[in-house]
Amino acid sequence: MKKIAALIIAAIMVFSNIVPAHADIAPFNVSFSGEFGSYSDIDIVMKAAKLRSMNGEIAQYLHDESNPIDVKAAVINALGWHYDERGLVEKYVQFSFGKSYKNINLDKLGSHDLFCIGYLTFIDGDQYTEKKAIPILEKAKAKMPESFTVALVTAFATSELLYYKVYRDKWKNSWAPIQAVYDNKELTLDMRYGARRNIFESLSFMSKDMLINPFKISADPSSVTVTEGMEYSVHINGGEAPYEVKNVGIHSNISVAGDNLIVKGLREGKTQVEIVDKNGSSVLLPIQVNTADTSIIPNKPQIMDLSGFIYSYGKTLVYEDWVYYSNWEDNGKFYRIKTDGTGKTKLSNNFPLSINIQDDWLYFRDANYGYFYKMSTDGRAIIRLIDDSPESIYISGDWIYYGNRGDEGKLYKVKTDGTERTRLNDDKNISNIRVDGDWIFYTIKDWNPVIRAYGDKHGNYKAKTDGSQRQKLD
Repeated sequence: MKKIAALIIAAIMVFSNIVPAHADIAPFNVSFSGEFGSYSDIDIVMKAAKLRSMNGEIAQYLHDESNPIDVKAAVINALGWHYDERGLVEKYVQFSFGKSYKNINLDKLGSHDLFCIGYLTFIDGDQYTEKKAIPILEKAKAKMPESFTVALVTAFATSELLYYKVYRDKWKNSWAPIQAVYDNKELTLDMRYGARRNIFESLSFMSKDMLINPFKISADPSSVTVTEGMEYSVHINGGEAPYEVKNVGIHSNISVAGDNLIVKGLREGKTQVEIVDKNGSSVLLPIQVNTADTSIIPNKPQIMDLSGFIYSYGKTLVYEDWVYYSNWEDNGKFYRIKTDGTGKTKLSNNFPLSINIQDDWLYFRDANYGYFYKMSTDGRAIIRLIDDSPESIYISGDWIYYGNRGDEGKLYKVKTDGTERTRLNDDKNISNIRVDGDWIFYTIKDWNPVIRAYGDKHGNYKAKTDGSQRQKLD
């Protein structure tokens, strides 16, 4: 077994609380108790650890599709810890199918059998290399695309291949597949939390901290200054949702929306809140609330004529001697800089689209969270106008017209002060909104992906600004 495989197996033995039998293949000896999420409380795992060989009982457990995939991974880990044992794949196939591995048609196997054969292939030493294991694991991954366990084991094999076949002199690149799995929030976490965390921490140590720890919770920004009556967006990095905010004082109000906190200033003063994830990891967030500056924040929303201002997906706006833009060097966050290159300042953590300005107020849509905001040009005041996820935004007079992605792209309008939100009709997948006088012009995209053709509703329409008198134009 190659070096990185030994390191990986040493790390992933957090599954079973097993002490390695061969010191030369375990330079990072990791032993964890059940309270940290290991699998040492499961009989079949400990039987595999003790036997360190494939038998009928273990093969039957692995072959049974009703057994959890993460426990099967733990069983295989336990078997793989004994490096003198070869032919695990052949024995598994013989016990499970009554035939030799060479007579098995992998394309006809289920996801669990593919995973077990692929993982056994990976740990089976010189008989079957990681190069042979990866295609099998990829087949399993294709059948179980949401499984964290399957994705992680596939990443183990891929990392070893990268290290030895492609990036021999670029050690850090071989860890990229593992990092990608831990960063993928679309995966179903079908592995115990303690195992996931301890595996990662062990691998991070072995990689000389080249991996970014997703279990360490942090807030971006690490502290907040907000004005009374205004809101500020804070992104939570790491940890696992749902998040809870503790020790909220009288100075601010905090709402949680996924990985995002909305901090609203209530009264002048300082406070410090604790953000806690579902597993108890936490971070402190200092909050400073300043007195409202009426020269920046009017007591009442201004009525502005923004007709036609917001239409494109513009990420940059030049106004007077300032450039307002989405800074790709800082993950698209909202910045401004003077036209002479000085005064570069981050205005907010939002990722702005459709940036426009009127009377020293910036209007934009946030690409990350979908909300529509207006903000003072210095970033000190920001107001979230609507909680919908708007697209094809168009402002005319004191009304904002948009397609609401949260309601199948239907046509909505809301006043520029965030009031009187109204759905105008039931047309879906609205785009290309324009307003001319008291008429709204828009396009309906009616695409059928099955037959790969447009439906009867596809085309251009107009309706009155109150949604009435809808008619198709072509």
